[in-house]
Amino acid sequence: ELDPIDPNTEELIANHNNIYTTGLVEDIRPYVAISDVLTFPSYREGFPNVVLQANCMGIPCIVSDINGCNEIITHGHNGLIIPPKNSKALKTAMLDIINSPNLVNTLAQNSRQNIVNKYRREFIWEELLTLYNNLNDEKTI
Repeated sequence: ELDPIDPNTEELIANHNNIYTTGLVEDIRPYVAISDVLTFPSYREGFPNVVLQANCMGIPCIVSDINGCNEIITHGHNGLIIPPKNSKALKTAMLDIINSPNLVNTLAQNSRQNIVNKYRREFIWEELLTLYNNLNDEKTI
């Protein structure tokens, strides 16, 4: 019941001459490298690594306004945010990307730096160390 893809849509995707599917891919970098934008209209996520990875490679993203996605993407800065389950908004955002090369360039220029500033490993390591130290202090009290 959580699968949003109608069986007729799955069949269309499987049999359409202009749609190529890859199946499960361990290393998305080659696909991201040949892309202009990542479109990720998810209904539910934790913290989407694929959005982080695409932005880190300088690829702007179109994402749904859901937890995780809306924490990584700032609308108009490093991507576009659309309402979830809204195919009209998704189409509009995709057309905006297609018809606005300057917008794509601006979003792309901001993408990597946003990830570097917010999600550098050293920051995560420092936060984990602080958490672990605080847990240790609580046990001795």
